[in-house]
Amino acid sequence: MNDKMFQFVPYLVIGFVVLVVAVVLLRRWLVNVGAREIAIKERRYFGAKMPPGRVVATEGEVGIQADVLKPGLHFVKWPFEKVVLKVPLIEIGADELGIVEAIDGEPMPPGRNFAPDRAENAHNNFQDPIAFIKRGGVKGIQLRTLPPGLWPIHPYLFRVSISKATMIPPGKVGVVTASDGGQLDPGRLNGKAIDGHRNFQDAEQFIASGGQKGPQVETLTPGTYRILTQSVPLAGGDPKPGLFSIRLFDATVINENQVGLVEALDGAPLDPRDYVATQVEGHDNFTDSNEFIRRGGQRGPQKDILLPGTYYVNPLLFKVIPEKAGEVKPGEVAVIVSNVGK
Repeated sequence: MNDKMFQFVPYLVIGFVVLVVAVVLLRRWLVNVGAREIAIKERRYFGAKMPPGRVVATEGEVGIQADVLKPGLHFVKWPFEKVVLKVPLIEIGADELGIVEAIDGEPMPPGRNFAPDRAENAHNNFQDPIAFIKRGGVKGIQLRTLPPGLWPIHPYLFRVSISKATMIPPGKVGVVTASDGGQLDPGRLNGKAIDGHRNFQDAEQFIASGGQKGPQVETLTPGTYRILTQSVPLAGGDPKPGLFSIRLFDATVINENQVGLVEALDGAPLDPRDYVATQVEGHDNFTDSNEFIRRGGQRGPQKDILLPGTYYVNPLLFKVIPEKAGEVKPGEVAVIVSNVGK
């Protein structure tokens, strides 16, 4: 009886060894990625070398792979590939936006500080690193940003910083300065208005449509805006510069028994023979700076005045001086002397 049992011992040992080897191989070949994380692979053998300067590998190249393993069960080609890192998904809060910096890609265009999205979002908000590389993604801080949500972002290819949404409280006006773009038109102090940037929330459109570097004619009225401003890296370190910076100024308030005298600081030159600028229509009490400039508004004192009320006027374009309104009492007459006219 004992002899018969000993006959099976080698088979049991072999079976146990096979089971252990199978478990080890399965653990190497099958990788489970949790619901709120991604896994990064490295190819170690049998592949081409990455081009000089590249940090992630594509198309079977040896090195850290550009494609990531998203939540779920995956087969890994061990021993040629292995998972080297699991990282949590990037979470962008409801009052935040994610600023993305690419570590790899094409060189930044000369004279630019922020990278255009040449891949035209074929990378699906940076979730497809291979598409970003293959479609000509540009190295550097990107003009395209991440909206609120959870994002599987490759940590070797992209670094993410967090910027808070810009809030303009009631009674304030936001003056915007762009740190990138074309040069200001000769003689101008403020960048011209650009269509389609949605209150500076579409940085790509601002640059693509010819937005200019420097203070902007257009302003922000009270509200919340997702604008590419200074951001804080998730990994720590110094803040990252934004395309736009926002300064808050008090809205212009003209009280009862006052009028607001307006002087334009930018615009077409005033004729040296004139004391007051030619009147233009459509600027909506100087709150539509773009329309004032577009219609040929001139620098200098303006004929139009502001009556009592609150006005969201660009303080870099207009200087408003509240003056006491003249009062003509019963039994009196007022004599008005004009300094302009023929």
